[in-house]
Amino acid sequence: TVVRKGIRQIIEDEDYVKAVPLIRECAQRHLDWLGWFHSHPFSGDALHMSSIDINHQQIQQQLNPYWTALILNPHQIQDSTTVQGIRAFRLQQLPGKKPSRDVHQLSLSILH
Repeated sequence: TVVRKGIRQIIEDEDYVKAVPLIRECAQRHLDWLGWFHSHPFSGDALHMSSIDINHQQIQQQLNPYWTALILNPHQIQDSTTVQGIRAFRLQQLPGKKPSRDVHQLSLSILH
């Protein structure tokens, strides 16, 4: 964990370097990345996209318009407005345009 300008950053620059072999392996196997997930483990309804999340999502969604963010909160596992404490999000993006900062919650289903 790194702190930059008062913001706690979980992913460090070295982590991106470590991810390169995995990215290459996926490309060789013709596998696509679908998105990312992280937690907001705070009490109350914490399942929303923060401004930092939106910044990351905009960058990735420009590369893949289907890029999806999953946010998990263990305090909301029993919350009926979530799927076992998880919500999925994507930014609005018109064809041929950069993703906006307008966050849309997606329908999510987890099969057991």
